[in-house]
Amino acid sequence: MKITATTEQGNTIRLALPAPTWEGSDNCGTGRTREAIYVSPKARRCVVKTYSIWDNGNGQCVGDRYALIEDTDTLNVLAGEYPEVAAALEQCGLVTAEEL
Repeated sequence: MKITATTEQGNTIRLALPAPTWEGSDNCGTGRTREAIYVSPKARRCVVKTYSIWDNGNGQCVGDRYALIEDTDTLNVLAGEYPEVAAALEQCGLVTAEEL
């Protein structure tokens, strides 16, 4: 599946997603739910899918959002919360066992 993701710098890019490494429903902020985490070993990328219920006046924040995670600290937090994500991130070299 191809999606449009937002980078940490605020740019949007088109990406092909692999099968989800983790799926579920986990609150990750007020009005925001983490729904899936995709780790692509081949592309060495981590994408997080969230769902937001907040409307900022023009409808841009409502619905599914995809974010490309590049920050090491954020990757370590995700790895600490989800064991299956930790294994996938370590396998593709985005985090090391020492960082966890």
